[in-house]
Amino acid sequence: MFDFWSMNLRSNIRKFYLMGFLEALWFPLPIFILYLLHSGLVLGRVGILLSTLVLVQVIFEIPSSVWADKYSRKNVLIIGTAFSSLSSLMLFLGGTFEHFFISMVFMGFSSALRSGTDSAIVYDTLLNLGEESKYEKTQSKIMVCFFWSRIVASVAGAFAYSIDLKLPFLLAVFSSLGLIAVLSTLKEPAYQKSIGGHFGQVKDGLKFLMKEGNVWLIIVTFSLMLAASDVLFYYYQPVLDFAGLTVLYLSFVYVGVNLSSSMGSMSYPYFEKKFSQKKIIVFYLLVTVFCSLAFMTKNLALILFFIALLSFNFGTQYVYITSLINKIVPSSHRATTISIQSQLYLLLFSVIIVMVGKASGELSIFYGMAINLFFVSVAALLFFYNNFRKAVGKN
Repeated sequence: MFDFWSMNLRSNIRKFYLMGFLEALWFPLPIFILYLLHSGLVLGRVGILLSTLVLVQVIFEIPSSVWADKYSRKNVLIIGTAFSSLSSLMLFLGGTFEHFFISMVFMGFSSALRSGTDSAIVYDTLLNLGEESKYEKTQSKIMVCFFWSRIVASVAGAFAYSIDLKLPFLLAVFSSLGLIAVLSTLKEPAYQKSIGGHFGQVKDGLKFLMKEGNVWLIIVTFSLMLAASDVLFYYYQPVLDFAGLTVLYLSFVYVGVNLSSSMGSMSYPYFEKKFSQKKIIVFYLLVTVFCSLAFMTKNLALILFFIALLSFNFGTQYVYITSLINKIVPSSHRATTISIQSQLYLLLFSVIIVMVGKASGELSIFYGMAINLFFVSVAALLFFYNNFRKAVGKN
C-alpha cells in the first residue's frame, strides 16, 4: 500500500494504471452536448466550440511536447491536468457561450500537453528499468483501465446529470485533482533532454521519421486511416438513429463500444507477437473500409457489428503507433515525434469531418460516408504503394 506512493521507478508502473483510469474519468462524457444544448446553445455554436477545442490542440500539440522533451515530462503532465480541472470548473460555474469558449481553450491546451508526453514517460520508465520490451503489454493494460473508466464515467455521469445538470462537471474537477495527486508522486525517469530550440526540435523529429522511409509512410497511412475511423466514431449515433435504433439503446451501445475497446487493449500484446505490423495495419484498413460501407446502409445488425470491430481497433491503435515511434526515436525527441504524428492526424481529421459533415447535412449520410470511404481508400493505396516499393527495392 505505502510502496505505491513511494517515489521510485518500479512504483511508477502501478501508478500508470491508476493515471489511465483517472484520466478517462470525465463524468460529463455522456451528456456534454446535451448540457450545451440545454444551456441555450444551438448546434452551430456547439460546432464552433468543438472546432475551438481541436484548433487549440493543433496549435499547441507539438510545442507542448517540445517543452516535455526539453524540461520535464512529469511537470508538463501536471500542468495539462490542472488545465483540465480548470476547464471542468469553468463548465460547472459558467452558463454562457463565453464561459464555454474559455473552457474549450483550456481543454484543448490540456489535451495537447498530455498528448505524446504520457506514452513517452511510460516508455522511458521501462527503459530505465531495462524492461522496454514490456512497453506494448504495459501500455495495453493502461488502455484497458482507460476504457473501463469510460464505462464508469458514462453510467455515473448520466446518473449525476439526472440529479443536477452541473454535478458531472464538479465530479470531473475532483477526478482531475486526484490525477494531479498521483502525478506528483511519479519518479521522473532519466532521459536525454533536448537542448535545441523549438524549430530545431521539430526538424529533428521529422528527420528521425524521414530517415526511416518505410516508417514515415506507415505513419502517414495510419494517421489518414485513424482520422477516417474517428469520423465514423463521431457519426455512429446519427447513423444508428438513421437505421432505426431508438435513443434509449444508445447508452448500451456506448458501454459496448468501450467494452470492445477494452478487449482490443487486452488482446494487443498477443496480436503484436502473432502478426506483423503490416498485417495489423491491413486489419485496421479493412475494418475502416467495411465500416464506412456498412454506415451507407440501413442494416442495423451490420452497422452494430462493424462498430464493435471499429471499437476493438481503437483499443489497440494508440499502442501500435507509439510503440512504432518509441523503437526508432531517441528519448530526447520521443514526445515531440509522437506529437508530430498526432498533429498530422488532427489536421487530417479536421479536414475529413468538415467534408463529411457538409455532405451529410446537404445531401445525406450516404454521401458523407462515401467521402469518408474515399479517404480510407487513399490510405489503402498509400499502404500498397509502400509495400510495392519495398518489394521492388528487394529485387
